[in-house]
Amino acid sequence: MWHALVAALLFAVVDLRVPGTGFWSARPQEFLASEFLLGAYGITALASIVAAAVGRPLRLLTVAAASLAIFGMAFFVLLMLASVPPYSRALLLSAVAVALTLAIASVMADRFGWLSLALLAASVAAFFALDLYKTFGPRKQPPMVRTIKNIATALYPVELETYENPVPRSVVFGGALAVVGDRYLLATGDGHLYTFSWPAGGKLEKPRLLPNLVPYNSDDFILDSHTHWSEADANSARADELKGVQTWQFRVADVLVKSDGHHLRVFASHHYWNRKDQCFTVRVSALDADRDAFFAGKADGQWETVFEATPCLPLQGPDARHANNPFGGMEIGGRMAFVDDDTLLLTLGDHDFSGLDANRMLAQDPRSSYGKTILIHLQDKSTDVLTSGHRNPQGLFLDSQGVIWETEHGPQGGDELNILRKAFNYGWPRSINCKIESISTPSR
Repeated sequence: MWHALVAALLFAVVDLRVPGTGFWSARPQEFLASEFLLGAYGITALASIVAAAVGRPLRLLTVAAASLAIFGMAFFVLLMLASVPPYSRALLLSAVAVALTLAIASVMADRFGWLSLALLAASVAAFFALDLYKTFGPRKQPPMVRTIKNIATALYPVELETYENPVPRSVVFGGALAVVGDRYLLATGDGHLYTFSWPAGGKLEKPRLLPNLVPYNSDDFILDSHTHWSEADANSARADELKGVQTWQFRVADVLVKSDGHHLRVFASHHYWNRKDQCFTVRVSALDADRDAFFAGKADGQWETVFEATPCLPLQGPDARHANNPFGGMEIGGRMAFVDDDTLLLTLGDHDFSGLDANRMLAQDPRSSYGKTILIHLQDKSTDVLTSGHRNPQGLFLDSQGVIWETEHGPQGGDELNILRKAFNYGWPRSINCKIESISTPSR
């Protein structure tokens, strides 16, 4: 009974790895640490049971030394795995400490009889109750906080009005804002849509959640990538050094709305995971709705795919990105703008397929959509490549004279401000055979 309760306690301790999810919804990869630690404890428990059965009970010092050796080896192998499981090392060390303590305590359990079993059973029950509470318990949303700050500049005084916690926080990065008449549409990185108003000189209206979720399938991506990260990992200053698929980069990149009287067409650019072929791509999805019904949360239309980037990019294999993180989702680009009533312009980053950590150099590959700006003709969904040779173009603006301005991130500085010209190659990741034009505003 003692060993069975210890096994249950170890399982409960490790299951605290992902807040908000119970062990019944865990994926096979997420049981990896539990399997290693339970296996190590099982070996020590079996040794003590066999020794007691043959009349040679193990001494305290022997159990401590054997347990330390067995758990040390299991812990070492677990940390050396190529695919790092979704657990912090602090949590694993805590679980090992619990296992070692209870393995040693098992030698003295007989001295206290049923009292020791009762205390251990109470600990198991407490951990499982905590897990249930974290899974089903109330989620308290911090209050929305408004701050106003006056900033003196060389030319004008600027009043900066900031709102914290307007919507629930998400581990996923990204998201965007779109203006629709006198209202705003907010798309979060995890695909939720909110609407709010912010009248000039007035306070921000509390954003209201809409039922129309952007159709990007992050659950499938997380399931098949066998990785789950915490918010602390996602906000780490050393995120570029974390091993494994950084799932918080799988996201919604932009939202744009075309308004025609009472009719709205909402566009969203986002990642999409292809479960059949085990690869990811970037899509532009569109939702048609009545304006009043949409903002009232009563629009029940279906999203349709108006564009999908090619090729579909794998996370594993010779054509994947070979680095500590095989998913360069922060380089999605994904910004959208209307060139005219029928044409949508989309920027696409190369997802770090630059020929360095990957065999393919997508920004210079004419067969690839990535590292390009794409003209999408909405009437028939046909596409044209406007420009190529881009790394991560995330700024896009059409001025009043039709000039297309674009900004993109460089790898270590070297950010660019470009005027986009049809058929120009902007050089990433190599600046050869490129047409170069100095930036200037048209004389007219």
